[in-house]
Amino acid sequence: MRFAALALLLVACGEIGRPTQPGTQLGTTAAPVSTITGLDLGTLGGDFSQAVAINHEGQIVGFSSTSGSGCGGASACHAFLWQDGVMTDLGTLGGSFSQPVDINDAGQIAGNSTLPSGSSCPHPAVIDPGCRAFFWDGAMHDLGTLGGDFSEATAINPSGQVAGFSLTASGETHAFFWDGVTMHDIGTLGGTSSVPRAINATGHIAGVSTTSSGDSHAFFWDGTTMHDLGTLGGPFSSALALNSRGDVVGFSSLDNTPGGPAHAFLWDGTTMHDLGTLGGEQSDALAINPRGDVVGFANTLPGGIGDPHPALWDRLAIVDLGTLGGVDGQANAVNESGQVAGQAGVGEFGSCTAPGGCHAFFWDGVIHDLGTLGGPYSAAVALNTRGEVVGWGKINDAGDIHAALWTVKP
Repeated sequence: MRFAALALLLVACGEIGRPTQPGTQLGTTAAPVSTITGLDLGTLGGDFSQAVAINHEGQIVGFSSTSGSGCGGASACHAFLWQDGVMTDLGTLGGSFSQPVDINDAGQIAGNSTLPSGSSCPHPAVIDPGCRAFFWDGAMHDLGTLGGDFSEATAINPSGQVAGFSLTASGETHAFFWDGVTMHDIGTLGGTSSVPRAINATGHIAGVSTTSSGDSHAFFWDGTTMHDLGTLGGPFSSALALNSRGDVVGFSSLDNTPGGPAHAFLWDGTTMHDLGTLGGEQSDALAINPRGDVVGFANTLPGGIGDPHPALWDRLAIVDLGTLGGVDGQANAVNESGQVAGQAGVGEFGSCTAPGGCHAFFWDGVIHDLGTLGGPYSAAVALNTRGEVVGWGKINDAGDIHAALWTVKP
């Protein structure tokens, strides 16, 4: 998911920040889209399901209620694996809740589940006693903890190694690396907490950690040492994704102004580069592919919400992917071919911050509306190179949500 000549991107900030108009043919060599089909993946018996990831074999993971609606209250919610039209309940570690975070091409899954003593663990960076990271390879395995009563997985790589975070015996929250046998504490940047967000094929990890001064900085762990990536001038930065070359993306504050501007960054192994915006004050990089294409969102107007648009940082420029006629949106995933998935506002005033008016999209140089499952809202969160996109959609005006698979064919 990356371009070969990274040096082309690392030019003067003025060039990186120069927007290209929506609809410009960049990033892909795919044939034009001719058909788009959507499929409701159903549920495990309840009224709710949501897909979170898909691998290159077309296997999909997500979570679903087994009875009732949603995943709170009295409803049990379980991780699922969907393949060849069948949704399989992966069970739990004894509690009522499990949720996957990703699946690799070997069909191995990382996620989180409650123990019999646990109540919940669905929220990133929230400490819920009785929650455990799991690894699934046909059976669900408890990865344990770093000494406390909590662990949570955040990512898995092609080899089945897992990154996550856990309470230590002293009550601190530390990032961990699970090598297939043992959970290793990879420490912090001098503070009391660290949370990883991504792990690549080499076992390198990126995330965010507190420093000895109490600030939070993005980090890169090279297998032995945690490196502070610094910031773009303010006190805060966070890494959200990295690729197989070790390039890291995320966002960083620019100054000490409370609620002030924050920009997407790319760290190339030595330097943190400001990726700019589309004219507003905010941007964020959410994903990167092996060749260096970066996606996320960037504000188009200064101040306030700033009408963020889905954005692609492709070689020399930030590309405004546009919307589906509405005012905002964001790109969540990019595959090895440079194709992008996310969600965007539809209609004259459609917004993804409103109850309706937002649809999942697929971008291959032109933005395509993937539609919904019958309701007013849908979102795409992952895609592979086979033209398969996953996410979720409302199936009716009442707001019931089901996992969705869209297949895009040339």
